[in-house]
Amino acid sequence: MGIRIPFFFSFIICTKIFASLPYQGKTLKVLSFKDSHSQAVEKYLGDFEKRTGAKVIFDDIASSMVVTKIFTDQLAGGSYDVYTVDEPFIGPVSKLLTPLDQWPAPRLIEPKEVALNQFLPAAQSAATYESKSFGLPINGNVYLYQVRKDLIDDPGEKASFKKKYGYDLKVPQNVKEMEDIAAFFYRPPRLYGFAPFTKKSEGTTVEALWLLKTFAVEFFDSSGNLVFDEKKARDAFNFYLRMMQYAPKGAKSWHHAERMAVYSKGKVVQMLNWPSFAKTLEDPKRSKVVGKTTYTAPPKGPGGTASIAGVWFVGIAKTSSEKALASEFSSWWASKTAGKSLVAYGMNPARFDLLQDPDLRKKYLYFDGMLDSFKSARVRPHLPEYRKFSDMISHYFTSVIAHTMSVDEAVTGIRKKLGLYSKGSKIGMLSQ
Repeated sequence: MGIRIPFFFSFIICTKIFASLPYQGKTLKVLSFKDSHSQAVEKYLGDFEKRTGAKVIFDDIASSMVVTKIFTDQLAGGSYDVYTVDEPFIGPVSKLLTPLDQWPAPRLIEPKEVALNQFLPAAQSAATYESKSFGLPINGNVYLYQVRKDLIDDPGEKASFKKKYGYDLKVPQNVKEMEDIAAFFYRPPRLYGFAPFTKKSEGTTVEALWLLKTFAVEFFDSSGNLVFDEKKARDAFNFYLRMMQYAPKGAKSWHHAERMAVYSKGKVVQMLNWPSFAKTLEDPKRSKVVGKTTYTAPPKGPGGTASIAGVWFVGIAKTSSEKALASEFSSWWASKTAGKSLVAYGMNPARFDLLQDPDLRKKYLYFDGMLDSFKSARVRPHLPEYRKFSDMISHYFTSVIAHTMSVDEAVTGIRKKLGLYSKGSKIGMLSQ
C-alpha cells in the first residue's frame, strides 16, 4: 500500500472561495530545484489546481542549474512566473524579481500563515538584498554540529577523559574541546575522531566558511573594503589540518556519501552536517546510530559561534503576468501548514512555529539543534559572482587538505583574489 499524501491544503483555503475558482483558466509556470522536497510539492499541484481553477506547470531541474536557467529564461523574455533561488545568488537575481512588498495580497491563505515574524531572521535575510526582501524562505538548511552522545555520556569514557584532560567530557563548547574529543576517540580502525568534508564542491565552500567564520575571519566590511586577516585564516586552516589527523584514511576527498557512511556505521564521533542528512541518521533502515546523536550549534571559536545557512527562497518574476496567482502559490509553499506536511519529504523548516512544534520536535531530533544553530547562522556572501567566489574558496581549502599547497600559500592566494572584489576594484574578475 502506497503512502497517502496528506490533504493539507484544505486547511488554508477559505471555503467560501471554493465555488468561485478565482483563477479559473489561468496558467502558472514554476521553476524549481529537483529533490524529494520539490517532488512532494509537485504531488500536491492537483489539489492546488482543483481549488484555484489554475493550471500549474512545475519544472524542477538540478539545483546547480537553476540560476543559469533563470538568466537564460529572462534573456528569452521570461516564461516563468515563479523562481526558486539559492540565497548566495540573490544579488544578480534580485534585479529579475518582484520585491516582496509589491506582491499582491494572497486571497486564499490566512495572513498569519506568511507573517514574516514567523520566519527565522537568518532565513529571511537569505531573501534580502540591499535591505529589500524579494521572496519567502521555503527550505531552511543550516549547518549543524553533531556528536555521539552515547560515547560522551558513557561513565567509563568520562572518567578516562577527565583523567587525561582535566575537565568533564561533554558536548564541546569550543574548538579546543572539539579537538580534544577528536584526539581522545581516535581509535582506528574501530573509531575515528572526526569526519571532514573535503571534496571540491559547494560543500567544501560551506565547510571552509564555517571554519573561517569560527576563527573570526571576515572578507569585507559593510562598505566593501577588504578586511581579510591572514593570521586568523592561518590559525583556522591549521586547526582543520590537526582535525584531519583524527579522520579515517582516504578522507582527503570526501563528499556527503563518504561521511554519512562512516558515521551511520558508528565509526565517527563528530562532524558538521546538514539537517537533511541528519534525518537519515535517525532512520533505522539506514543507520546503526539511531537516537545516539546530539545536534547543536557548532562549537565556539575566536569568532564566537558560527553556522552557515543554506536557504532556498521562492520569488516572483518581474516579467510575470500572473503575479496574483504567483503570490498565492508562493505564499502557500512557504506557509506553516504546507511546511508541516513537507517536512516528511525533506523540507527543512525556515519558520519558528515549525521548529518549535511539539510533535515535529519529538519526531525530528535535530530540530532543536537547527533552532540553536540558526541563532548564529550567517548567510553565504551575496557577491555579484558568487559561483566564482565559491570555486576559489573551495580550491584553496581542498588544496591545503590535499597538501598540494601550504597554508601560507593558500591564505596569500585567497587575499589576492579577494582584493579583486574589494571596494573600487572591478567586480566580476575573480577568475583571473
